[in-house]
Amino acid sequence: MTNLDSFGLHDPRALLSSLAASVSDDPTSEGPQVARLESAFEAFHETAELLGGRYVTLTESLRDLEQRLEARNRELARTLAAEREVRLHLHTVVETLGAGLLVADADRKVTLANRAARELLEHGALDGAALETLLPGTLRVVDDAHAPRRPRRETLEQLLAGKSGTVVAEGPLGPTGRTEARLVITRRTDASPDARYVVVLHDETRLRKLESELRRRERLAAVGTASGQIVHQIRSPVTSLELLTSLLAEGLGDDPVHGEIVQDIRASLKRLERTLSNLLHFLGSGRIEPRDVSLREVLERALLAVPKNQIQGAVDFRVSVAPIDLTASVDPDLIDQVLINLITNAVQAMPGGGSLALTAAPASAADHEGSFVRITVEDSGNGIPPAQLERIFDPFVTGRARGTGLGLTLAHNVVEAHGGTLEITSEPGRGTCVTIWLPVASASSERAHAALTPHPADLIDA
Repeated sequence: MTNLDSFGLHDPRALLSSLAASVSDDPTSEGPQVARLESAFEAFHETAELLGGRYVTLTESLRDLEQRLEARNRELARTLAAEREVRLHLHTVVETLGAGLLVADADRKVTLANRAARELLEHGALDGAALETLLPGTLRVVDDAHAPRRPRRETLEQLLAGKSGTVVAEGPLGPTGRTEARLVITRRTDASPDARYVVVLHDETRLRKLESELRRRERLAAVGTASGQIVHQIRSPVTSLELLTSLLAEGLGDDPVHGEIVQDIRASLKRLERTLSNLLHFLGSGRIEPRDVSLREVLERALLAVPKNQIQGAVDFRVSVAPIDLTASVDPDLIDQVLINLITNAVQAMPGGGSLALTAAPASAADHEGSFVRITVEDSGNGIPPAQLERIFDPFVTGRARGTGLGLTLAHNVVEAHGGTLEITSEPGRGTCVTIWLPVASASSERAHAALTPHPADLIDA
């Protein structure tokens, strides 16, 4: 291969000198041509140097531009990652809100709905659903900035078609309408078309239940304050009357007519004494002494202790405990009395006979948080009217002519003193189910000295 450097091609000036020398040796060459050639090569050299400098400058500019573009891309990536994180955070916040959230566009079609809204409305996919198909047709307005007057009823159409602003209303939710909710409806005519309506749904059912429980406890406190002294004052003469009727019965001897009258008087006094004892236990205070006990033994013992004269018809009793060795940490005497009371109530609700199922099993996580067992007493009796069911745990509320109305109140308090809960569901004509959740074995051993109000001795006459 020819080495171009040997001809001076690596240097334009050397090439020019070589060409000039060869031309000068040629007798046919002319001087002006040589001068022009030298001038052309000089211009070429200057242009080459200029282009070389421009190329270096351009290369440096491109390198700087690449570096700035790379930095900009990194910044943009960080911004996008931060936006994704914020979007994910907002999505998590919206999904975990305790209140339901609906966002609808100008056509009143849902564009956003969180988990609480889907649960309250008992609806799977809400995207694209019309607000009119999800919310009550008529609502009770309790607060409206545009119309600050007393509560009134308005249709959903009137509320959605109103001016921009917020309205607070109440009404039933879900297909069954059993969930009472408070709706905060915000109309935004100046907002994005995808977010013209914002509806916040608050489940009022649990709040009203807590308010009802608070009122019940306030009534209990008022009753307790007034009744304690009265009970003591009544109990003393009742005890004296029981003693006197016993002496009278002995003095009458074989007199059948007057003897029967005296026995009726004594029976009435005993009933009154049991009522007073229940009331005193209810108003007083005691202590629970929990220990690990077999639930099968507890259920069977309570079933055998039910007075036989309370069972009027043929009743099919069934006891089911799974697993067979299931235990709970309870005060057995108190829980026995609670179950005796519940079983007695159940058989009295079936004067023509029926079925009574006693079951015990571990509570599932969906039923109750924590480690609990579930005991149910379910009958096929007459059921409880809804109006009475709402006040079932209030003192002195009873559906029987000879009941005291304290049995379920005491049972409720005993279960709560164990750290458990007691619930009743009923349907008139189809029966009643009482469910008790109690701590599992050893879970409440530290409650051995917990305060209890009351400590009942006899709940059967509830």
